Amino acid sequence: MVGVSGMNCLITGATRGLGESLVRAFWEAGASLALIARRKDRLVQLVTNIGKQSGQKAITVETDLANPGAVDKIVGSVKSEFSRLDVLINNAAIQGPIGTLWENDWDKWLETIQVNLLSPIALCRAVAPWMIEQGGGSIINLSGGGATGPRANFTAYATAKTGIVRFSEPLAK
Repeated sequence: MVGVSGMNCLITGATRGLGESLVRAFWEAGASLALIARRKDRLVQLVTNIGKQSGQKAITVETDLANPGAVDKIVGSVKSEFSRLDVLINNAAIQGPIGTLWENDWDKWLETIQVNLLSPIALCRAVAPWMIEQGGGSIINLSGGGATGPRANFTAYATAKTGIVRFSEPLAK
């Protein structure tokens, strides 16, 4: 990966799957990182595994994006450690309830919308002015396959992922 050396990047869902791969790639390319995940033990293990690099910093924020207050915690922590933010990657997601809409646990359905749609939007809303003030930055909102076509019995996931795609298009303009 070229072009991220010396940049500060925030990655949600940092400790598993694609998030962990992104962490490793950005770290190896020379970026400093703000790593966001629900489990402190996984964050600590990830930072231990990526090792130390001269001139780079890795900070962690343990929080659950299902909590609407998580965004304030994340942004406060990142601003206290980094003078700028160059890249935001909204990677965290949950699958949510599977089954017919009317049989889904409504609280789990709403939690899926919060984690997969509302929290990423809130993070964009919180960091975009900071990025604009510093002269620019990049926001990457991941949608996965939930936005590419209908998938029976995944109404919360599909709604959130389609929403993040539609949100990202006008944000980019």
